[in-house]
Amino acid sequence: MAVLSTSISISLNLALKKSKKCSLEIWQDRFNLSETGRRTFLFVPQVNINRASFKSRTNQFITGHGPFVTYLHRFGLCSHHRCVCGAKGDPNHYATVCPVTKPFHFKKPSAENLSTWCENIVQNKRSLARLMIIMKILHERRHDMIMD
Repeated sequence: MAVLSTSISISLNLALKKSKKCSLEIWQDRFNLSETGRRTFLFVPQVNINRASFKSRTNQFITGHGPFVTYLHRFGLCSHHRCVCGAKGDPNHYATVCPVTKPFHFKKPSAENLSTWCENIVQNKRSLARLMIIMKILHERRHDMIMD
């Protein structure tokens, strides 16, 4: 019986590029289909091995893991999920309609424009600056905002 021997020669660099591309595709597919991280997906829908250079408070807004009553309630750190104004105290509430942050509000997006609104905030330096002011207010007034 004859044995056919084949040898494929590719450079290490090409192999690494193909491996990286394949890994990113798998990661993106998982991110697209995941039930978790949906809020983050709205702001940053494409995975990337280069770490996003957002400030800590921007990351808190993007992920929803910050001084928001809804987040604190989720972990039993607050007995309710309502803002002092009575509305649900999630990140978008504070950025668009909360009286506490009114001077810095963004226009509230429609449901069909939410993903575009989110992406625009993180891509626009002025929007990021306004967001930083909103987050600063929330951090400074977090004890007043909880109302427990």
